[in-house]
Amino acid sequence: MMIIGLGTDIVEVSRVSEVRQRHDGAFERKVFTMAERTKGLEKKKGADHFFAGRWAAKEAIVKALGTGFGPECGWQDIEILNDDRGRPILTLSGDGASFANSLGIKVWHITISHEKHYASAVAIAEG
Repeated sequence: MMIIGLGTDIVEVSRVSEVRQRHDGAFERKVFTMAERTKGLEKKKGADHFFAGRWAAKEAIVKALGTGFGPECGWQDIEILNDDRGRPILTLSGDGASFANSLGIKVWHITISHEKHYASAVAIAEG
């Protein structure tokens, strides 16, 4: 396998918190899948960190694809949940999955990190 794409992103948690408060749920509905929203809202006090980490991961993924968000890959095409050990697991669907397949991407590696004020993510696409 070889690396096809690499993306990274960092998000200020307070920025995500402000957007969530200002848009009263519209932000979550636009950016996150139902399963992501459910998991994030279960976190209560940690919800802002959860959503900031997922935001950073989605940005890193589209950077690895070389596209940004648009017709090739939308926010809802990317879902990041965790396995039983807590590792982030990416599921691409719709146009995002089709575009990744057209690039020959077979495997994704995702990592999300959280600090007091920031969340960051790295995405590596292999094929």
